[in-house]
Amino acid sequence: MALRIFLGLFLTSVLALGQSNKQQCKDAILAWADKTFEYYDNPRFENFKEMPSSEYFTLTVQKQMNQEFLDEIIFNYYEGKSDRSAEKLAEDSTRLADKIASIQAKMDSFENKVDHYEYNMWANIQTTGGITVYYQHYFKIDANFNIIEHKVSGFVGKDSDDLEILYKES
Repeated sequence: MALRIFLGLFLTSVLALGQSNKQQCKDAILAWADKTFEYYDNPRFENFKEMPSSEYFTLTVQKQMNQEFLDEIIFNYYEGKSDRSAEKLAEDSTRLADKIASIQAKMDSFENKVDHYEYNMWANIQTTGGITVYYQHYFKIDANFNIIEHKVSGFVGKDSDDLEILYKES
């Protein structure tokens, strides 16, 4: 349960940081599509994810675990479930609050928060048969907004295996 709550809070904080990153990823994908496809229209984006670097994720987990421990000792003290004295509670609370603040300071100054982004784009794409097919592409984008991986991950309206995406000539 605590892990679900933590992941929800983590993703919420990552999403708040990522609004401009989301637009930069869209721009990178659209630039790639303009250079790649002969014709496409009505792009729609979904499932944007910022994948944190392992170091940043570790700091996030450490901060959350310390915060949960602090909340637990305070709750237990006031519920009468702890044998801590008020002085010991104050000492432990101060120590944990300082540790949480220290971790937050590291997080705030951390340069490499994101390892990569993932995004899906749906678009009507011209095929060799002359019709457009609604294709889904999966994209993996690095921290500098360069596309490092892409693949067709779905389609709607493709009634023949002979139809292929019409790419621009190089």
